[in-house]
Amino acid sequence: MIDRFINLRDLVEEIFYKRDINGLTTAQQVEIRALFISHDDWDVLVAIHDCLKPFEKATTMLSGQYPTQSLAYFSLEVIKAGVQKPSYPSHYHTLAHESLRLEYQYYLDEFIPDEQKDCMKVSKATCTF
Repeated sequence: MIDRFINLRDLVEEIFYKRDINGLTTAQQVEIRALFISHDDWDVLVAIHDCLKPFEKATTMLSGQYPTQSLAYFSLEVIKAGVQKPSYPSHYHTLAHESLRLEYQYYLDEFIPDEQKDCMKVSKATCTF
């Protein structure tokens, strides 16, 4: 959904910015103008979109007919690589990636027991594709 919204940015801006709002009361015009998406709002949306990409890839991998434990480990590695460094050096990207990196570190590096990580690694090493 965010993909489509970003891809249709020109259309969204055309609807909100360049169109006359005739036939509406002043109060209605004020409400519609409050919905306008600023440049910062677009930057935040793009940052969120980019931060969610690794999760989309991992979800797609695990959504197969037979998800395995080896895919779980590989999916975690995809997420880890995606949250390590922002792909676009904006302030919002940096904040979002740092937050996700810290959450990943807490929940997946520290919270998952080492035995479980080892089992995932072993199943990855013995898995034949």
